[in-house]
Amino acid sequence: MSVYGLGYVYLQQDKLELAEFHFRKALALNQENPLLLVYLGLVAEKRDNWTEALARYEAASARRPDVAVFRYRRALALHHLGRDGEALAVARELAEGGSGGGGGAESGVLVLLGRVYRSLGQRREALGAFAAALDAAAAAA
Repeated sequence: MSVYGLGYVYLQQDKLELAEFHFRKALALNQENPLLLVYLGLVAEKRDNWTEALARYEAASARRPDVAVFRYRRALALHHLGRDGEALAVARELAEGGSGGGGGAESGVLVLLGRVYRSLGQRREALGAFAAALDAAAAAA
């Protein structure tokens, strides 16, 4: 099994030290792979270290701005850090199809958008985003 694969297995088992060790080792072997940065960000999330997670997601997004999941994780980290204005901008872009997919927004993006709106005190917009998330989830089922 690859070093990255071991890191993933350990991440799923919540063995964070081992997961981080293997992801760092894989990153040393392949420094251009932004997915490894995202996995290090997920380790940081599980440790409730949103500042480190954000740094990892921003680095991954800078390397591959076309990958929507990298930007979604970045918006999630911004929200957890209370930087809702920035999170809103990223989540809106994703919800409006700025992910490059050309289709409607996924329900997870819409739920995040609703949470950010709620944190900003924009109740009507939050309810609209939550309703759209339910519609998207139903359409995907």
